[in-house]
Amino acid sequence: MSARRLHRTMQHRRQARGQRGAVLIEFALAAPVLLLLIFAALELGVLSWVTLTMRHALQDGVRQAAQMGEANDTTRLLARVAEQSMGLYARLQPQITLVAAPGGHAVLRMECAWPVTTPLLAPFFPDGYHFEFAAALHDGGGE
Repeated sequence: MSARRLHRTMQHRRQARGQRGAVLIEFALAAPVLLLLIFAALELGVLSWVTLTMRHALQDGVRQAAQMGEANDTTRLLARVAEQSMGLYARLQPQITLVAAPGGHAVLRMECAWPVTTPLLAPFFPDGYHFEFAAALHDGGGE
């Protein structure tokens, strides 16, 4: 191997090593931002899932209680809602209000809060993510 060729090969290896170091530094700067965005997207997905699950639990629990004639039994009504919540009812400890109306009607209102942990989302939800739902009940006795 000639001296000139050897010099070119060594020079090429030095440049490649320098580029690898630059790529590593660029990755070290970009990775935290990328991970923060990924975790924020995941947390938004979890917030959406929790909201939909609790809405379904309230509506389906009320529907089942009304079909079985348990609309006036608050304990059974709440048990049906908790049963449909996929375990979130116990974790969220929702505030539930039952408001009776004339004619056998009632409205069940549920308020929940979910903690937000991602630093990117925390400024938008300083006290956690709060949501509420309502479902109407009719026991059939007023008709």
